Amino acid sequence: MIDRLERLSHVARTRDPHDRRRVLLSVTPEAVRLGRAFFGPAIETPAGVSASFTPVERDAVLRFLTTAREAFGGS
Repeated sequence: MIDRLERLSHVARTRDPHDRRRVLLSVTPEAVRLGRAFFGPAIETPAGVSASFTPVERDAVLRFLTTAREAFGGS
């Protein structure tokens, strides 16, 4: 999978300067741009809506989402 991401210029591999046995992965600027273009609206819309919620409403939403995630086996 990493090879494919590297071929698509989504990640870059560099050697760890402190431990040459390790390879570090970094997300490329192009991958960040693509991610923001694709996921940006899905993140920005709920964030904008939640800004109009009161702290009590945000706490209720957080409690619901946390409970739902736990019910489906999330941590």
